[in-house]
Amino acid sequence: MKIAEGCEEDLDREYASCLQHARGMGMDVEDELLLARDLQFIKDDTQERSQAHIVAVRKMLSGLMRSIAL
Repeated sequence: MKIAEGCEEDLDREYASCLQHARGMGMDVEDELLLARDLQFIKDDTQERSQAHIVAVRKMLSGLMRSIAL
């Protein structure tokens, strides 16, 4: 995963970039879930549960970014 790679590099700028990229990927996945729901590939409750998990992870990433002042 990109976050682990950025952490291994031990470069603040690169780590921050990895965290921002991961947070952005969460938004992409949310869009894909909405599309899958709209096309009836997944049920509404599946999309809602998945989106709740994604939002939680994005909040954790934002908190991590704040905690290390990136």
